[in-house]
Amino acid sequence: MKRISPLADSRQLAPHTRKPKRRLSPRQKSSPRQGMILILVLVVTVFLTYGVASFSRQMTSELEATRFYQTEVRVQAAVESGIEYLATTVAQQGETAAESLWHAPALFQGVLVEESERARGNIRFSVVSPLPQDIATYSIRYGVMDESGKLNLNRLSALKLTEEEMSALLMGIPNMTEDIAAAIRDWIDTNDEELPGGAESSYYETLSPPYQAKNGPLESLDELLMVKGVTPQLLYGEDANRNGLLDQNEVDGDSSPPFDNNDTFLDQGWSAYFTVHSREKNKRPDGTKKIYLNNDFLTDLYDALEPEYGEEVAKFIIAYRVNGPNSTTETQPANSTSGNDRIRNFGGSPTGSSSQRGRQQRESQAIQSLVRGLGEAANSETGTVTRGGIDITRGGQFKVNSIFDLVGVSVTATVNGAQTTLESPWKDEPNELAATLPAILENLSTIEDDFIEGRININEARVEVLSGIPGMTEELLDGIMASQPVDSNGMPNTSILAQRKNIAWLYAEGIADLATLRTLDPYITCQGSVFRAQILGFTDGGGPINRAEVIVDATVNPPQVIYRRDLTSLGRGYPRSMIAPEPAPL
Repeated sequence: MKRISPLADSRQLAPHTRKPKRRLSPRQKSSPRQGMILILVLVVTVFLTYGVASFSRQMTSELEATRFYQTEVRVQAAVESGIEYLATTVAQQGETAAESLWHAPALFQGVLVEESERARGNIRFSVVSPLPQDIATYSIRYGVMDESGKLNLNRLSALKLTEEEMSALLMGIPNMTEDIAAAIRDWIDTNDEELPGGAESSYYETLSPPYQAKNGPLESLDELLMVKGVTPQLLYGEDANRNGLLDQNEVDGDSSPPFDNNDTFLDQGWSAYFTVHSREKNKRPDGTKKIYLNNDFLTDLYDALEPEYGEEVAKFIIAYRVNGPNSTTETQPANSTSGNDRIRNFGGSPTGSSSQRGRQQRESQAIQSLVRGLGEAANSETGTVTRGGIDITRGGQFKVNSIFDLVGVSVTATVNGAQTTLESPWKDEPNELAATLPAILENLSTIEDDFIEGRININEARVEVLSGIPGMTEELLDGIMASQPVDSNGMPNTSILAQRKNIAWLYAEGIADLATLRTLDPYITCQGSVFRAQILGFTDGGGPINRAEVIVDATVNPPQVIYRRDLTSLGRGYPRSMIAPEPAPL
């Protein structure tokens, strides 16, 4: 009998008793590798999300940077517009009075260049200058600074001063030493002779790197840093950012640069006292030439004076030029070195091609005048040339050193064959002269050139500059400083300035007599034509502020920018609230 195993029996006889096979779900069938893929997908998703977010932030930053750059370009352009605007404004001094250039918020504060609905899209510029009389330097003015308020170093050698006068002029400047004063003079003179304590090329050639003394005029004030003994601290003082304001870091001692003396006044260094650009127009207010009193051709002088001032004035001045005054007023023959020549040396002459054209024009006019004079002499019965009955054939034997020489004097001349005493039409009577002097100074000149260089503007100069002027007494200095046209806040008083366009006001207000004015005339003025200012470009809604310092020469037409320096790297300089336009009243 075939034996059947129990196991076989169970398989054959009881199939329903076997455990059924368990079917796995797809998830239960996944391998460990498939789990890793899921993790990688999650990681990639996270990184992609981070990348998108980072890219978005980067694009936002790039957009902001682009907008900032666009704004920066616009405010830079606003500075350019401000420079052109300033040059145009000073060119219109016939329409815009010179005194209004000192402080005119309506002209120079927050001028709108580009308008937009967005605050940051409103692009503006402001023209600002420090207040020379504000020794605490907490405020600014919206306008320009007259460079004639400073001592022009390039005119020192032309002043023909004695050593004592030169020392007084330079040593009155704060922190000046005799050695540095000598070194400055050696740098700008035209020789290699070393003054005591000074320095010439023999010293500078021992430095590393070596260089030579300039022996010529300074091109900018920064060039002084090449002179022996001159340091940035002496030149610019505590005013690190060149804004003319006493900032917090400029009054904290040695806590932060610049290291200052921790007082409440801003030391602006020699930049507040010196300049290398100062000159004034030698023309009438309407821009026409003044009558040149020292014209060698007396026919032309008489013909210019008579229609404007009448025969008596013309005869007096011609007689003065021929015979000189009867009084003790100092006079010089026309062919000698006179006070007028000193003024000419002080003022200088045009340079370059314009000088050549000027000389050619004057030579041409002189030839024409000579021909006319010879023609008149040849056609006259006596062979002489006369004007107003005065024989002027010999020409002018005397020069007018100062217009004040013509006041209160008499002249003896032969008029129509008879010896006659001619009295000055301008009497030394304060009430009368105070009214007539300003017009005389505006229309007559002892200098032929179109401009005069280097005279000091007594309306704006600091006391240290004025004190060294030859002939300046302590009493006169006190009178000038006490009468400077500023209000209680240190702002220029334009109504007073309008009455002080020439130095006649010193006489009118009893500060100086005629003798003093004759002495000071070569050195002082009341308004120059070269202006310094800072131009700031900015927006209404924050962002960058761009600023530049410029000097504009208005003695030429059109005015020229003769100096420019970008000051943006020194910081904003001024809070936006100070340079922005004042809010409109509600």
